Amino acid sequence: MRFSRLCALAVLAIVVPNLAIAERVFDVPPTSSADKALAEVVLGSLDAPVHIIMYFSPTCNHCADYEKNFFPEIEKNFIEMGHVRFTFRLLPFHRLDYTVARLIWRRGNQNVIKLMQFFLTHQDEWLDPVLEESTKKRRQLLKEALEKTAEQLKMDVDKLAEDLDVQTNIEGAFVKLFALRNGFSFQEIEQADLEDSTLEDALTANHLQATLDFGKSLDYVPAFLVNGKVVQTWPKPKSIEKLLEKLPTN
Repeated sequence: MRFSRLCALAVLAIVVPNLAIAERVFDVPPTSSADKALAEVVLGSLDAPVHIIMYFSPTCNHCADYEKNFFPEIEKNFIEMGHVRFTFRLLPFHRLDYTVARLIWRRGNQNVIKLMQFFLTHQDEWLDPVLEESTKKRRQLLKEALEKTAEQLKMDVDKLAEDLDVQTNIEGAFVKLFALRNGFSFQEIEQADLEDSTLEDALTANHLQATLDFGKSLDYVPAFLVNGKVVQTWPKPKSIEKLLEKLPTN
């Protein structure tokens, strides 16, 4: 499916020898043609016969749909059983992608998977308000989000709005308020506005790698590779099962 809304999150994988496939794990970060580490997370065994790469963005609603409706079964029945290695590779299109990526990046590699899924599956709280076409309605939603967050944090709502400078960047305010309501600190929120050269380089490398993988500048997500080949349809449990049946057994 084509990328149809906005499209944020990424981290560099860390080295974990002898991957424990019964758990969510990080893999060795591969190298792109630009000789830069890629911003991605890898789950599963290095010896898995099927390797799926998903280019995604947490601000992409189709990516959220895949995460909610198909990935849990894929993880349980194929990744944890050692049949599939799954790579999430971030392809940012919008500045919110970078904001969320920085938020999650600074939480450390061990938290990336959980936070990535959390932002994807809660787009209704931080992304949908940004996409509201009515300016009046969007400002009302912002007012409600400010009041909800201020009440939870036991802060003055005007002070909160001032600290976040919400009038300057309304779309960024929604994701920051969402993050504050879910355990992120003000310091982490401030750092999300600062560039991270390591992460920026990795995200640039992702775009270069996507161009190599697909033979063109990739302008949509989700986009998939299965065992190194571009596929036009989403890898789902049934199609993965059929692929495994066709593969030669040792």
